[in-house]
Parts: sequence; C-alpha cells; structure tokens
Amino acid sequence: MVEGVGRAALDSEGLVEEIGRAALDTEGLMGEVGRAALDTEGLVEGVGSAVLNTEGLVEEVGRAALNTEGLVEGVGRAALDIEGLVEGVGSAVLDTEGLEEEVGRAALDTEGLVEEVGRAALDTEGLVEEVGSAEMDIEGLEEEVGRAALDTEGLVEGGRRAALDTEGLVEEVGGAALDTEGLVEEVGRASLDTWGLVEGVGRAALDTEGLVEGVGRAALETEGLVEEVGSAALDTEGLVEEVGRATSDTDGLVEEVGSAAVDTEGLVEEVGSAVLDTEWLVEGVGRAALDTEGLMEGVRRAALDTEGLMEGVGSAVLDTERLVEGVGSAALDSEGLVEGVGSAALDTEGLVEGVGRAALDTEGLMEGVGSAVLDTERLVEGVGSAALDSEGLVEGVGSAALDTEGLVEEVGRAALDTEGMVEGVGRAALDTEGLVEEIGRVALDTEGLMGEVGRAALDTEGLVEGVGSAVLDTEGLVEEVGSAALDAEGLMEGVGRAALDTEGLAEGVGRAAVDTEGLMEGVGRAAVDTEGLVKGVGSAALDTGGLVEGVESAALDTEGLMEGVERAALDTEGLEEKVGREALDTEGLMEGVGSAVFDTEGLVEEVGRAALDTEGLVEEVGRAALDTEGLVEGVGRVALDTGGLVEEVGRAALDMEGLVEGV
Repeated sequence: MVEGVGRAALDSEGLVEEIGRAALDTEGLMGEVGRAALDTEGLVEGVGSAVLNTEGLVEEVGRAALNTEGLVEGVGRAALDIEGLVEGVGSAVLDTEGLEEEVGRAALDTEGLVEEVGRAALDTEGLVEEVGSAEMDIEGLEEEVGRAALDTEGLVEGGRRAALDTEGLVEEVGGAALDTEGLVEEVGRASLDTWGLVEGVGRAALDTEGLVEGVGRAALETEGLVEEVGSAALDTEGLVEEVGRATSDTDGLVEEVGSAAVDTEGLVEEVGSAVLDTEWLVEGVGRAALDTEGLMEGVRRAALDTEGLMEGVGSAVLDTERLVEGVGSAALDSEGLVEGVGSAALDTEGLVEGVGRAALDTEGLMEGVGSAVLDTERLVEGVGSAALDSEGLVEGVGSAALDTEGLVEEVGRAALDTEGMVEGVGRAALDTEGLVEEIGRVALDTEGLMGEVGRAALDTEGLVEGVGSAVLDTEGLVEEVGSAALDAEGLMEGVGRAALDTEGLAEGVGRAAVDTEGLMEGVGRAAVDTEGLVKGVGSAALDTGGLVEGVESAALDTEGLMEGVERAALDTEGLEEKVGREALDTEGLMEGVGSAVFDTEGLVEEVGRAALDTEGLVEEVGRAALDTEGLVEGVGRVALDTGGLVEEVGRAALDMEGLVEGV
C-alpha cells in the first residue's frame, strides 16, 4: 500500500517501491524513508549511512548493529529486519531471539512488520492496525492499541478508534470487542467481522457462532450477506430471514435490500442502497467500506463485483480483476458480470459485449475506450481506435498495435522490440497482465511491471533499473539510463549512482561498479565476484569459487555458499537453510519457524493452524482453507471452487460451472 508520497516506481508485485524519499520492501510495505537502495531481494539495502551483511540485509544503519543472528540489535533511527521490513524507527534493542525487546516509538513483530510506531501500528499483514499507542503480547500481536487490544488470534478484542484484523481490514471503528473466536462481539459505532465486512453500525452482539444476533442499524453475517437493516432476525443457518424492507430467497441469499436485489445465483443483480454478493463483499455501500482484500468496496454510489473489487464508483466500474470495466451505470447479470455499463451489455457468456466508454476483457485488460464490440472469443474486437487481438491483448490503442505475440508493439510513440518488451512508450496501454503499462512516459515490461516512469524504469523483474531517461534493448533491459549504458549483453555497465542488473540486483550504488555479469561488484566495502555474489564485506573472504568463505563464524559448503553462521546455514542456493528451529525447503525458502512453514515461494504455508497456498494466500486458518486462487475454500461449512465461486455453504454445492447449485 502506498506508504509515502512523492515520485514512484513499482516492485515486482506492482507495489510502490519508491516514493520520493520512501521505498517499500518486497511485500509493498514501507521499507525505508530517506535515500535508499535495494538489496538482491529488492529490500532496502541502505538508509542514510548503511552497510549490509552477507545476506544483503541491513547490518548497520546510522548507529545500528546486528546481533549474533544478524538481526537489528540496536538502531539509531531506522533499520530492517531479516525480511527487509522496517524493524525500528527510534531507538531499539533486540532480545536473544533478535526480536524487538525495547523500542523507542517503533518495533516490528516476528514477521518484521511494524508492530508499533508512536501512535500507529500495522497488523501482521503490514496494514494499518491502529492509530494511538500500542503494545504487543508475547506473540507479537497487538495487545493494546489506544484503548484497544487483540485476542489470542490477534483480532481486535477491545478498541477505541480504529484497528484492523489479521487481514488488515477495518476491524473496528468506535468501541468494540471480539468473542473467543475473534468475531465482533460488541460494537459501538462501526466494525467489521473476521472477513473485514461491516459487522455492525449501532449496537451489536454475536451469538455462539459469532453471527450477528441483534444489531441496531446494520450488520452482516459470516457470509457477508446483509444480515440486518433496521430490525432483523436470522434463520437457523444464520442467513437473513427478515430484514427491514429486505427479504431473502429460498437459499437465504439477499434478494432485496432497499432498492437492491440479488439474482437466483445470489449475485448482485441490482444495486441501489447496499447489499453483498455471495463473496460477502460490500456490493453497494452508502459512502465507503473495504472488501476482504482491503480494497475500497464502496464510495458513495460504488459497488463491487463478485470478487469484491470496486465495480462502480460514481460513474466508474471495475471488472472481476479490479480493473476499470466501465464508466456509467452498472448492474450484474446472472453470472455476476457487468451486464450494463453506460451503453454496455453482455453477450451469451455474460462478458462485456458493448461498452459505452470503457471496459476490460476477461483478463481484465483494457478492452475499449469509446464504443466496443467483442469478437467470437468475447474479446474486444474494436474500441474507438483501440482493439485487442485474439488473445485479448491490446492490439491497437491510438497508433498502437501488437506483434505476433500479442504484446504491445506500438502505443503512441511507443514500440516493442522483437521480444515484445516495451522499448519506448508515449501515452498509455496495458500489458498482458492488465497492469498499467504506460501513463505519460511510463511503460511496463511483459510482466506488467513498471518499465519506465519519467526518468525512472524497472528491469524485467520490476525492480528499479535506473533513474534518468531510459530505453530498453532488444531484451527489454535498460539500454540507456541518464548517463548509463549497457554492455554487449544489455546489462547495465555504469549508471550514475544506482541501477539494477537483469536480475534486479543493485548494480551500482555510490562507489559501486558492476562486473562482467552486470552484478554488484563493489558497494562501499563490499564487492561481488563474477557470479554477483558477495565477494567481500568487512572481514569476509572468498573461497576459490569467489563465494563468501568466512564471515565471523560462517563457513561455506562445497558450492561456496554460506553453510553456517552461528546456528544459521544456507542450502546449495545460498538461501537460509537453518536458523534456530528454522529450516528451508529445497528452494532455500523458510520451511519451518516454530510451528510455521513456508511454501516454495517463501510465503507462509503454515502458522499454527494456518497455512497459505503456493500463491501465499490463506489456505488454512483453523478449519478454513483457500483454493488455488486464494479464495475461501473451506470455512466451517463454507468452501469455494477453484474459480473462487461458492462451492459449499452449509448444504450448498456448485454445478459444473462453479455456480451455486444448492444452498
């Protein structure tokens, strides 16, 4: 999330990596505010006067140093933890585990997220947990926030002004408390349930199942359906039985609420005042609310699609990928897709057939701006002066066209090289992932990462490639950046003060230079061998392979990678294999930490009874699990299919199309 304001670039996730004097880590959390560079993982490498350890993590920042675990032991003003997240801002000391024992006005939890910062703190996802003062319990969860506290699950147990749940969604605004399940038990003015949906506005309490038992003005049940508007009661399944002027259909889905109604599939068919779809997301809200992804669900006349993304804001609508689907008025068909947007309608597949001013194809790519019609593949065939090819990629926008791979070949003054990577862009277009490829002088590479913004650009991994005026070579790598140029391999040879190589690694910072592979050869007292690995840092030395041979008590394995540092060791890839009770999988990612396990992507796979899928989305939490798309697959008696549609809700099941067959 945008932590700062200024000029910006995106990281490999399309999150703001740098804004003015701010930068984000690989999770898009504020990694640093000042002058910064990124390490090999795209984490803040230096802040002010900084030095990195052999892992490229902040070893020294201002008056900072690391303990035997390489964690920030004492920090003057700023430092990062082992994940490159903001460890401390103020004064800090770490305990024997390298966790913040005592911090001036700031500290991080065991995940390196902001645990407490003066009058603000983040939850375990790095989202704003609280504005006030805070303390953490022994688990690093918010124990006290202003007059708020979290239960054993880290959910808001008792709060004063505002706090987020474990998903970073607004858990409470007013006076609130959670029951033993972490569900909203009592709400003063407004709060969200464990899904971040509006639980109550007025007075509220939950029954033994954590469902809204009695609510003054409005509340949602655990499925996010309108549980009550005015005076309400729930049936034995906790579904809306009676709601003011609202009623539910035979499946307990909200059929009518105010001027809103839901079709037979429980998807929002019409939105007037407010209602939720089958994904428990706010489909239409008076002024504002967040969905389960923490995205703005409703602002004034706004509504969300079946994915809980902003479908309509004023005269705007997003498709299921939260990209701009249309501008005008909107409604969903029986598939939950935008049926009408301005002069738009859906074809027999429920996809946008014709859109007044703007819409996206099934991939969330810009389908049209003007008038649009879809071809036999339901992709935009012609939109104003724009069209998509058979793959739904931007074929023509202004003077733009796509190459044989469907990548943007020309857009305004832009063109792609033989690999379909953005070589130079004039105005605007989207890449194959539907990410902003270009705005003004901005462009993205084939991964949809920011390739060039004004005088800034990212490499093919979306890391900061250069600052100056940039051009990409035939491989889509930075060919020229300000006074920079690439060698015969298209790697950055020399770039003013900072730039990244083809892997997004820091190529040159200050007195740094790049070797024949374009990797960081020297930064301050650091140097890299021909493979771009740390050649020397402080008292470090390399073995015959040019890899770090010894750093304090560290040693390398037969591959010359760091085998042991105190109780730490790296696998054959040089990734952390063991640290205390930690171990890495075959990919060198953190496999086990306490009762936690990471998947092959290094995302939390298991924490207590929680686990993530290979995409790092919540796969399991208690009895909950997500499908391969990271949607709720099983929560109690609820489950989604692989498309994220409701597969099971009580007695519910989906048909072959993943639509609700029976509930």
